[in-house]
Amino acid sequence: MPLIFHLAPVFDLPVIESTFHAPKCRPDAWLHVAAPTGSSLAALSPSDRRDVGSQTADRMFRGDGMGGNNFHHAQMRAGNGNDTLLNYLSAGHRVDIHRISAAGLRQAVLGTEALHRPAPLLQQPPRHVGYGFEQFVLHEDGKSWR
Repeated sequence: MPLIFHLAPVFDLPVIESTFHAPKCRPDAWLHVAAPTGSSLAALSPSDRRDVGSQTADRMFRGDGMGGNNFHHAQMRAGNGNDTLLNYLSAGHRVDIHRISAAGLRQAVLGTEALHRPAPLLQQPPRHVGYGFEQFVLHEDGKSWR
């Protein structure tokens, strides 16, 4: 059954119809980071870490594989009590979404001494690199990413 999301605060129109586990329209993978507008990704405080996620090249959404539940998106919506991205934006704050491609992740890790620990993640198939880095970030500092 398709999902329809209503973005009333933005356009007041139902705009998205989606299917779980639909094929990707792009052949790449990436990591995304949501942080307050103007903040530096190199120096994010715990309160600046709004959301981290990924896209793999072969799946549109991750879910439970059986019941159609998308646990990552459900966790994002649930947030940490009232500390959610929706509440943050509703309070008048703004975020920038940084999209880091698999090639960008490779360049950053290989070119930055401080990022040597996740280098083995670059050995996985390129279409899954974003997911591997998302899991690394959440494992290392998951509680501060809401």
